[in-house]
Amino acid sequence: MLKHYLSNRTENFQRISLVLIVLIVAGVGTYLIISSRAASPYENVDASGGTTNGATAQTCTGSTAGNGQCVVFGGQSSGPVSKAVCNPSPCTQGTLTSSHVTVDDGAGSSLNRLVQFYRPQGLTNSPSNQAPLVVLYNVSDLNNTTIPQQNWESLANQDHFLVVSLTNQWTQPPGCNTSYATPVAFPLVACENDCGPSQTGVCDDTPYINAALDSLVTTQNVDQSLIYATGGSKGGSMTEETMCDPAMSSRFAGFAPISAVFISPSTNNDPSVLPNCPALSSHKNFSVQYQFGTSDNAYSGNLATGFVNAKNEWLFSQTQNLTNIINPALGCSNTPTTSTLFGSSNNIMTVYGNCTTAGISTSVVQVNGGGHTYSGLDGVNGFDSALESWTFWTSNAPFNGP
Repeated sequence: MLKHYLSNRTENFQRISLVLIVLIVAGVGTYLIISSRAASPYENVDASGGTTNGATAQTCTGSTAGNGQCVVFGGQSSGPVSKAVCNPSPCTQGTLTSSHVTVDDGAGSSLNRLVQFYRPQGLTNSPSNQAPLVVLYNVSDLNNTTIPQQNWESLANQDHFLVVSLTNQWTQPPGCNTSYATPVAFPLVACENDCGPSQTGVCDDTPYINAALDSLVTTQNVDQSLIYATGGSKGGSMTEETMCDPAMSSRFAGFAPISAVFISPSTNNDPSVLPNCPALSSHKNFSVQYQFGTSDNAYSGNLATGFVNAKNEWLFSQTQNLTNIINPALGCSNTPTTSTLFGSSNNIMTVYGNCTTAGISTSVVQVNGGGHTYSGLDGVNGFDSALESWTFWTSNAPFNGP
């Protein structure tokens, strides 16, 4: 009898143990599924230096932030991502809506500027459901049918955020090459000094950007700690302008200039004369990533090295944008870590960490064989510009917001 009793006790214990093991494994599996971001270029990258899922992992060596927290580049998020939810879930394709804001052109004349806004269907507009916002400087694209807009909308549906497209379309004298006005960070070019009643004042897009943000924050319940800016080519220059202008920069937690350069104000192409970027002296609570292709014909393929243009101006290389200009201001180390993206050794990401602000880092992505702006980068070696920007921002977010 005793033997039979002990045998039953043993069998029951084994059954209970098996059930507990199954429940633990199921729980861990569910956690991993919930925690992962499908299609992320960083998926399954750990901090051990190994390689999984076609991506080269990065270590946390030398990356301990000022508050003792370790920033794992391309691994786990060091800051917040969207806490907004969709009801019903999941979010589905929403509708792009258009409106206008009446703003000063920077020199005393009023203009009606276009604001095109996207909210995923199901992402409830409520003060208790605030969502991040991506500002897309979408060059001359009033219909917003381009790949970057489409990619950002799909990503917004997946990750529960908002997108606003701010174009460079505005009334200018005949013969002018429509562009964003970037008077802070760049030397004035044609059509940037023809604003105001006399059409001789310096144009400025700052009132436009701030008015659009003010409107969206009020009406669309934007999470003001999670606002980001990106754009390609002229839109990339406007992204740099936003980063450098003290009147705008502090509103943003991240920037991603695509196929864009900084230009030295030196009249004899002296790279030691740095561009004007005054916001860097006060706003240090953001991450920034540059993306470029090695076959960018708009810059004769020289973005990796820097070069002198036809105006005898020095155009900084993509790495110099960080090591010479941004990193010293943000207190980031100029000793980088490198990895590859989207399963290809031809997509090379360089990351600089150990910045003054915990959680942030700076980065440059080189797409070998890639061309100019989104259309020249997306799809090359499996690269996805929007996905890379969003993943970098949310993996390197300031712990305390901008």
